[in-house]
Amino acid sequence: MRMWATGAAVSLAVFLGAALTLHRSGALQLNRLDTSEYPVRGVDVSHHQGSIDWEAVARSGVAFAYIKATEGRDFIDQKFQEKWTGSAAAGVARGAYHFFTFCNPGDAQAQNFLAVIPPTPDALSPVADVEFVGNCKSYGDLDAARDELSTFLRVVERAWGAVRSCISRRSPSGI
Repeated sequence: MRMWATGAAVSLAVFLGAALTLHRSGALQLNRLDTSEYPVRGVDVSHHQGSIDWEAVARSGVAFAYIKATEGRDFIDQKFQEKWTGSAAAGVARGAYHFFTFCNPGDAQAQNFLAVIPPTPDALSPVADVEFVGNCKSYGDLDAARDELSTFLRVVERAWGAVRSCISRRSPSGI
């Protein structure tokens, strides 16, 4: 029995190592959707991705990028300006997004976003990224969260003329 368990563990380790190597090389891409069904490709980037070779991104067929600008009331993504400029230089259409948090008022978050990325004629509509993971520990009731998000959207839409909200699939039902 012990020999079988050791063999299974070694086999699993080899399999996972090979899968990781193939994934890192680009040969195994688990999130590649069928281009005939989804011909327009885009990316969502922030400081977590570090520096980006935007020319390579453009050559890969990516048509647009949403770049994190802000989070909450006072966080500014330190790589935003670099990514904003680089994507434009490579001819990748770009839009900015704000990571909405539940521990700050919507109007304060909108002011943070607008201070970093005021209305820009050649940009895609701004987006509010709303997730229920990695956010404030408590956000009260859903009605209060919905009200603050509505305030954020209203302020940004008034400035930009358009805004999109992206609610994560990991959200609780009802929002």
